[in-house]
This record gives sequence, structure tokens and C-alpha cells, in this order.
Amino acid sequence: MKPKRIVVGLATVALTLGLGACGTKPSPAAQNPPTNPAQWLSQSPSQKTVTFKVYAGENNGMNFNNYGHGDMTLTVPANWRVTVDFVNTDNAQVHSAMIVPLADHVQMNIASSALVFSGASTPDPSLGTNYGVHQSFSFVANKSGDYALACGIPGHAAMGMWDHFNVSSSATQAAITVAKS
Repeated sequence: MKPKRIVVGLATVALTLGLGACGTKPSPAAQNPPTNPAQWLSQSPSQKTVTFKVYAGENNGMNFNNYGHGDMTLTVPANWRVTVDFVNTDNAQVHSAMIVPLADHVQMNIASSALVFSGASTPDPSLGTNYGVHQSFSFVANKSGDYALACGIPGHAAMGMWDHFNVSSSATQAAITVAKS
């Protein structure tokens, strides 16, 4: 009987610590994502590369990095290689990320939209990913214009889980701008 109590005790501890059914702990980024926009971007202008860190569902909301409804803009110079490091920080819902035409961000089933750039989404954007899961995707931003970074879960973008993704032919560096609160 004692070994059963130990096993049950370990299962209870695992669930209490948030280890989940698969026995993995959420990533530190899911638990404590940075709040300063400067920490969401790293770039090498000489190599024409940029990495954006995208935290989905901050405070269990419909947002990326705590911004939604287009209140954040990620800008990248045309023809740069973009890497998006994505983490779902929402412990209540699955989320995903994809770059779609701006006009499509209000569609209920946005995952059926064509991606603007080949490879510009997390795997299976209509299914999303669970809390704490880290995923990356990379693409070349070879078409200038204003697009949307949107969650592909049906209804999420329509509820505000989208922001601007701008590819600029005149920019010389990547940038993140956010609406003033």
C-alpha cells in the first residue's frame, strides 16, 4: 500500500507544479515573459536577419505580448529573414501565430487564409499549441506591405488576437512599436 501512496503523491505534486500529463514543465518564458518591447526583438542588419519573440495569450487574453486589435506593429525591412519564436503563455487556451493578409484578420476561420510568406506560421495554426509550448518558424519577408500577425484558432483573431506585421522597402532596421496606454 505504501508504494501506491507514493505514486499518487508524485502525481499530485506533478499536477500541482503544472507539469501536466506529459511530465514536462512549462517553459520559463511562459511563466515570466519579458514586458519590455526591446526584449522582444534581436536583429543583425549586416546579415539581414531578425528574431521576434511572440508571447501568445498574455494574462489569459486574446493578444500577443499583451497587445491585440492591431495595437502592436512588428516592422521588418524587405527581403530580411524573419524568425518568430512563439510561446503560448495562456494556461486556459491553445493559440498559434501566422502571417496573413491584413484584410483576412477578421475571418472566423483565419487558418484557411493563404499565408503571405511561405513558412510563416506555427505548425497546424488552426489546432494551436498548449500552454508553455515553444515553437519557431522562419521565412523571408519578400513582399512589402502591411499584413497581420494573427492567431489561427477559429474566432481568436476576430476577437482581437491580431497585430500588424509591416514589411518596409525603406526601413533599414527591424522595429516593434506599441500603442500608448
